[in-house]
Amino acid sequence: IKTITEATIIPPTLWPDVPQWQNWTDVLIGDGVLQTFFHTLLIALLALALQLLTSSTGAYAFARLTFPGRDRIFLMFMASLMVPTFVTLIPTYLIAQKLSLLDSYTGILLPYFFTPFGVFLLRQFFVSIPDSLVEAADQIIVMDGGSYFTRFASLMLPLCRSQLLVLGVFSFTAPWNDLLWPMIVVDSPELRTLPVVLSMYKTTFTVDLPHQMAAASVGVLPMLVFY
Repeated sequence: IKTITEATIIPPTLWPDVPQWQNWTDVLIGDGVLQTFFHTLLIALLALALQLLTSSTGAYAFARLTFPGRDRIFLMFMASLMVPTFVTLIPTYLIAQKLSLLDSYTGILLPYFFTPFGVFLLRQFFVSIPDSLVEAADQIIVMDGGSYFTRFASLMLPLCRSQLLVLGVFSFTAPWNDLLWPMIVVDSPELRTLPVVLSMYKTTFTVDLPHQMAAASVGVLPMLVFY
């Protein structure tokens, strides 16, 4: 709520002489940050849903189903945690390009379809569930004509609510704060995410600090509420 002069004055002041409340109006309406806010929120929520779905089903398979090479596949899967994100940036971009997913919501979501960390986190919990509890539940599920999915949905998921919430926080914050991937994969102004728009307030020679901070104060609200 400062002017550009008061925002850059030395020594800095805590409160402006005349609060510039219109900075939020300029940012939300004039710069279109409000629209960007909502579609970034949509992307983060879709990434959250995708990661909870793929991580929970993958973890359940690795923890409770028996199939050839299960443990070796899991070790190879976990080895991907040691690969830095920047190493996979170019291959991911090439995949998006070959699938014609550039400059689209699906392209932005591509790196967030699943997370090895989420699979590992939930698998460790599924493994810790006593076999006696699963066997007792299986008897009831089988009598009712249930399947593996019935056991998963009615028994496993309700037990791991806390783990799903923890994973949900990580799954939401990653796409919400991501700057590099949306900046690479998106060209259309209407598809830019909030971190990309925030970075555009800074040019080679100047930084529009009042508007950038006003937009950032709006952008931090979902993080606080969700957490």
